[in-house]
Amino acid sequence: MDMKTITKILIGATAIIALASCDRKAEYKLYPFAKIDGSSYTIAENGGTLTIPVTAYNMDAKSGSVTFAVTPNTAKEGENYTFEPSNGVLNFNGNGTQNISINVKNLEGVFSGDLTLTVSLTGTSGDVEFGGLSTRTARVTIKDLDHPLAAILGKWKAKALYGYWGDDYSGHVINIAADEKDVTKVVFTNLDPYLGSSANKGISGQVNDEKTLITIASGQATGYQSTYFQGFNNADPDVADDYDDIYFEVIDAKTIRLVNAYGSRSSSGWYELLYGDAIFEKQ
Repeated sequence: MDMKTITKILIGATAIIALASCDRKAEYKLYPFAKIDGSSYTIAENGGTLTIPVTAYNMDAKSGSVTFAVTPNTAKEGENYTFEPSNGVLNFNGNGTQNISINVKNLEGVFSGDLTLTVSLTGTSGDVEFGGLSTRTARVTIKDLDHPLAAILGKWKAKALYGYWGDDYSGHVINIAADEKDVTKVVFTNLDPYLGSSANKGISGQVNDEKTLITIASGQATGYQSTYFQGFNNADPDVADDYDDIYFEVIDAKTIRLVNAYGSRSSSGWYELLYGDAIFEKQ
């Protein structure tokens, strides 16, 4: 009786299944393949060398080579990085891992923004090949540490933060990230401890020239239904006689202060109000 051969791609490998219709027995043959261990990598500009592992599987008593290419996106080869092996070839003898090294050049004091490049496996020779589901490309991000607002960026934990209706939000953490389009602005997330992750929209803040004050324009949507942020012109909502923007004072590299009260609201009313004059410490 003739055999019928069915080809199936397995997770992480390519296998040929020989299925005999007469006795329903399957014979599996695992083929050698190689892949990059991850699809995304990040390294700080002062991080030195980033190692990207490429692993070969099912290579018992076999040998082969994999070629790769490093393609600059916003990063520039020679100026921002070099790579090894410089000939773009990884050799395998049996199972194991060979590494692609990205050597990052630290341009201290030079702000360029985060830079990216792409590592791609381009070909094989010998016994090794690419499996149908093999990871063949990886994106590398080089994080710039010279942002003009670097001292402000990061996570900030409230030392004492209280809600108008008695809730204690001390320990609440907000995040301040760089605005990718404007180096004079930052983006706040987790600004409302009551709405939490429901308010997931980034909130824009403008930093003054002296880098001592961050102004968040009122009216920005929180990301939760139709709510938005609104500030007061005093640290205490009961004392305030008008609305205002929201202000954070930058005291030093480790401390910022919420100056005035603010809250989240909709046309139906307030979701939460927070008292001002609250200290946040850098984490």
